Amino acid sequence: MKALMSLIPGPSRKAYMMQYLDFREWLNESGFDIRDLDEQMCLTYLVYLRDERNYKSSTLYSKWSKVKKVVLLYHNLVAENYSLIKAWLKIEGKRRKNVAVKAPVFEPEEILAFLDEPVIDCEHLRLQCALHQ
Repeated sequence: MKALMSLIPGPSRKAYMMQYLDFREWLNESGFDIRDLDEQMCLTYLVYLRDERNYKSSTLYSKWSKVKKVVLLYHNLVAENYSLIKAWLKIEGKRRKNVAVKAPVFEPEEILAFLDEPVIDCEHLRLQCALHQ
């Protein structure tokens, strides 16, 4: 196993293993067996990460890349050819980019409360800024 893990760059090895262990834990909790691993199980895992852990598409892609590499090394399973997952990640990336994010808006009462507050002591503010540099 050590020889196989040497195929993953040293600084990244821990991150790859942590992601793989997370994947294995999810498999066990979901009642799946690693020996029966297929594309549908892997896609279900990615959907779980998106829906339950609220990961964005770039994070999903990164996590999938790690799992895919370790599964290849440990189980000789070539998940590289999972075209459904490739397509899903691509669509997921486009879908997330098209989601409009609404900027926070102050209510009129909040603006009035701010305007009624005393003026900030500029000298005190300058000292605080100098302390945090």
